[in-house]
Amino acid sequence: MNRTCLQVAKLGLVAVTVRALAGCAPAPTTPPRAAQAANPVQSATSTSSASPTEPGTAAPLTSPRPARTIDGLPVTRWPKDVWPAMARYCVAMHPRFHAAFSASLHKMATLPADSPLQNPYLFAGVTIVLEQDGSLRNVTVEKSSGVDEFDQYAVEAVRAAGSFAPLPPELSSPGTYFGVTWFFYRDERTGCNGNAAEPFRIGPAPDAGASPTPSS
Repeated sequence: MNRTCLQVAKLGLVAVTVRALAGCAPAPTTPPRAAQAANPVQSATSTSSASPTEPGTAAPLTSPRPARTIDGLPVTRWPKDVWPAMARYCVAMHPRFHAAFSASLHKMATLPADSPLQNPYLFAGVTIVLEQDGSLRNVTVEKSSGVDEFDQYAVEAVRAAGSFAPLPPELSSPGTYFGVTWFFYRDERTGCNGNAAEPFRIGPAPDAGASPTPSS
């Protein structure tokens, strides 16, 4: 991983925690401008006063939405006391698939200029679900880029990781899984740096402090 990407990944610690604080607000519905690509989470967490119909803004966090489930289990926010561990774990995930996705970006760069994969504004949200031992339980496209081949490059990069580190004790409990929606960008300056990662807990809420996460 190059130095710039490593620095951005470290900054992702703050961004990941901000996403948790915002209750995993939906990703922007329109591709970010190139000038905003390095910090896509900002537009989703700092515009709660904007109209929900304005392109590129998140819906107000008070909007009623049905609770989200995965495999029949509720998706909940992590309790505040584990946010530091949650953020550290997300940052540690990045190197596991960075090389594979970077290789895909370099491959896309060699395609003809009229290829759909040459659109610098493409991005896809991939939901990763891990077992407590860090093994990959599932990986799916949560938000398609609109170009199937780009979506598959993102999914394949995660699968290439094989497995991740075991979950730390703070994130482990019987009958639960660790989930995160990770965003992959065609813009090589952003790539898969994790600035907009949205971590969540899959399983019964550990206590009254963990509320269901609304579906996007």
